[in-house]
Amino acid sequence: CSVQPLEVFAGEPVTATATGSNFAPKHTVKYSWTGTGVKVAGSEASTQIDTAGLAAGTYPVTASLSDGTKHGVANCTGSFTVKQPRPPVIACSPDPASVAIGGTSTIHSTASRPAGRTLSYSYTASTGQISGTGDSATLNTSGAQPGPITITCNVSDDRTTPLTASATTMVTVEAPPAPAPEIKELEGKLA
Repeated sequence: CSVQPLEVFAGEPVTATATGSNFAPKHTVKYSWTGTGVKVAGSEASTQIDTAGLAAGTYPVTASLSDGTKHGVANCTGSFTVKQPRPPVIACSPDPASVAIGGTSTIHSTASRPAGRTLSYSYTASTGQISGTGDSATLNTSGAQPGPITITCNVSDDRTTPLTASATTMVTVEAPPAPAPEIKELEGKLA
């Protein structure tokens, strides 16, 4: 028995093949497949194994071959491994990191793509408004009070049950400068 490929991520196809010898030459060899922890079906020398939804681990598959005679029976076992999927990794940073009230900052995200998966991005902010769904978003600080704003950058892959990751960064909203003493004195006189 041979299994190809030997290592896959859940959902990727696997092919098992049984090759027999020394069977009665005038008899047709019949194949029967079974698996441990995995559904295997088929009555041919090769069969496709559905790995969708399988947890990480090693899965054996067994082929039983028979030519219909008393001694024309053989079994073989092969196995494949479902690898633990790696979630994406994300880092994000603001540009600029400090803005005046009502100013904007662009949030840049850099994420890895394990196994070539398509990634989706989303963002949240502790205050202000953030918009964007790609690898960058814009934070608008209109209505925000002076101080730090925490931005959470999220990424998920395109699996049926997505693997996700998140990172945070900060943007500081600066208070407007206090009026110069001369202006305060002039305002007092004018009042």
